[in-house]
Amino acid sequence: MKYIYYFSKFNISYYIYEIKTGDSIIFNRNYYQKTFFIILDGLVLLSKHFTNTHSLSIAILSNHHIIFNTQKNITINYYYKVLALKNTYLISLNKNEIYKHKKLIINIINSYELTLDKYSSMNDILANKLVKYRLLQLLFFLSKEFGIIKKQYINIPFTISKYQIGIIIGSNQNTINKLLKNLSPYIKIEYINNKKIQIKDPFHLIHKYCY
Repeated sequence: MKYIYYFSKFNISYYIYEIKTGDSIIFNRNYYQKTFFIILDGLVLLSKHFTNTHSLSIAILSNHHIIFNTQKNITINYYYKVLALKNTYLISLNKNEIYKHKKLIINIINSYELTLDKYSSMNDILANKLVKYRLLQLLFFLSKEFGIIKKQYINIPFTISKYQIGIIIGSNQNTINKLLKNLSPYIKIEYINNKKIQIKDPFHLIHKYCY
């Protein structure tokens, strides 16, 4: 909650938004150009949606990451969407307020660097031509970033559906179902406790499909 402390200390106006799991926010392009959003707590998928129904995942973001727009000219043929993968709190402020306070700028830059790293991770996932390898790399990413290790298991401690996985990697639920079914004899990805992913024998996963 360090940003609330800084904003209060410097008398900066801010707003806090709550997004419940499975809900989403669509950003108006004009508002998005003027406003900075910082994730206080939670986990979201940031995606770009075009008017031709095509969509592109940009990043999976969590605490202290920034939701921002760097483009000066946003056209009318797309918008940004934030989908909460678990209950999330965002704080927003006007971009112009940032440049008035040196200490705040330093913290924003640090959060900006962390955010760019997650952009790069998503680019790496989507760079795979085959959906199977996108799925595997997504599972590696989720395991590395959020996984809880219990003996030979890795548990992903938040709810994510096959439909949402399809959205993230640019596929559909039927394809995801088939891939998970094919993978299950080897790595046994199971949905437990409200669709939370459990991966059994991750070393077998790496050995079987990544060499």
